[in-house]
Amino acid sequence: MTKRYLFSLIFLGMLSQIHAQGIQWESLGYASGAALPRTVVTSAGPQVVTVDWTTVTDGGSFVPHEAHADFVIYDANELGTLFGNLALGFDNSSDDPDDYIELNIYFSIPVTNVEFTLMDIDFGNWDDGVDVLFNGSVNPVSDPAMYTIANASYVAVDNEVQFDGFEAFNNVPPVPNNSTDGNVTIRSNNLAVSSIRIRYRCTDDLGGRRPNPSSQRLGLSDITWACESDFDGDLICDFEDLDDDNDGILDTDELNNCQATDPLLRSDLFNEDFGTGARTPMIYTNYGYEPGPMTDNNTSVNDGEYAVLDDIQSSAQWASTVWQNIGDHTSGSGRMALFNSNNTAGLEFYRRPIGAVDPNGRVGISFWIMNLDIIGSGNGRVRPNVTVNFEQNGSVVASYDTGDIAQYARGDQDAWEFKEFSFLPPTGDPITIVMINNAPGGSGNDLAIDDIIAFQEYCDTDDDGIANHNDLDADGDGCLDTFEAQVNDPDEDGLAGSGAPTVNGQGQVNGITYVSPATTYWLSDVYNFCIMCRTAYTNPHIRYNSY
Repeated sequence: MTKRYLFSLIFLGMLSQIHAQGIQWESLGYASGAALPRTVVTSAGPQVVTVDWTTVTDGGSFVPHEAHADFVIYDANELGTLFGNLALGFDNSSDDPDDYIELNIYFSIPVTNVEFTLMDIDFGNWDDGVDVLFNGSVNPVSDPAMYTIANASYVAVDNEVQFDGFEAFNNVPPVPNNSTDGNVTIRSNNLAVSSIRIRYRCTDDLGGRRPNPSSQRLGLSDITWACESDFDGDLICDFEDLDDDNDGILDTDELNNCQATDPLLRSDLFNEDFGTGARTPMIYTNYGYEPGPMTDNNTSVNDGEYAVLDDIQSSAQWASTVWQNIGDHTSGSGRMALFNSNNTAGLEFYRRPIGAVDPNGRVGISFWIMNLDIIGSGNGRVRPNVTVNFEQNGSVVASYDTGDIAQYARGDQDAWEFKEFSFLPPTGDPITIVMINNAPGGSGNDLAIDDIIAFQEYCDTDDDGIANHNDLDADGDGCLDTFEAQVNDPDEDGLAGSGAPTVNGQGQVNGITYVSPATTYWLSDVYNFCIMCRTAYTNPHIRYNSY
């Protein structure tokens, strides 16, 4: 099989809803029928959703749906009673289930309660087939709670050998656009989802009676999912919530009062270990993908090319002479990203958006990097040297250089070197991480990267594993922050106001006057109103404000 097309669309948390996020295809501003180019759409959310698609065939004619500008377009028209969808469509020269469009959706932060609808799975001059995988292995078909077929007389769980999903019955007429009969709703429920794979094809049930399945089309509805986090359970996503613990103190004040000596609590924005299995491409590089397998110089990973793989020695004809033979950093048997650097110095080779951040917490990146060249490969071979840039709104706001990455003896696990860098972002705007080769390729400057982690650090004054803006007693002195900051808390439960708080659209407790900057008594060693009653925090019969 050969890859025919590969495009990528990057969406940065495009929908801002209470307790939900999602992708709204109609919000992108494209005309109906237009192919979607690579684009970036920003919002207030921390989530980065990456969508890429490809077509896979084993020969023959496989072209876009006759009415489509490309294989994947935006369609504003009604389909399955829904308007505004991502449309997948093709015209195949034969009834061949080995040909398909594959759509992959990646989440930078795992999400739960993902839900979407596959529309217009039907029978006509074709027999639709579609399968879905969460996280590369979880098939909704295996759990009836994860899917709903709108009309079992039109769509059923498939009986194909090529895939395991849903197909149209071939004993009914096509489904009209204004009918839900061809729809299947997919949901992840409590499963933490990092990726969704959808494959759309024609099937072999027609038995040659209609060998040309022309104008085949499938619709993908808007996609919704739950907040990545809602610490206080007030149905306001944390990235929108100005008071994450409902204690009447703004998060900005609780974080900005962090002292240089205070412990820090780290939260991952993404963690990329490149997984396991066979060689695969990725969408975060502008290098050319070498699919292999390596049989000669042409199928080797040459200058300006890359592969995500588990075996360095299988990547290039010269690997047995000058490159390392150790495994990936994560486990020794998984995949890593291998780059044979471009001949021109100063060009980027990796670009990944990580979404919006909290401007009150340090943002950083850590990763493991390896010089593929071994000691003895030649003193003249160039050492890899990488600059890591953090960009906001197209400008570099922080930069870090790895310095030269040394050569090691073949088989030496120390060839994997650890690098880490962090900075305090000037704003909460979305950040993109860009890696640049400082040295030229051609003779050396060959490298591998693994276990890339982007993170944010928050102040945790009492080192109890709860960040200050989520901690009702941030300094651990046995006295609630509401009391020390003089926030109205008549029932003394650490939450502003009486009883269960109700909040406004920004997560602030109704009826509370927020003062900013808040009094610093709640983190002060000098003005500590509860210093004489540390046991009161564990005794429900003692009133905090009686001291």
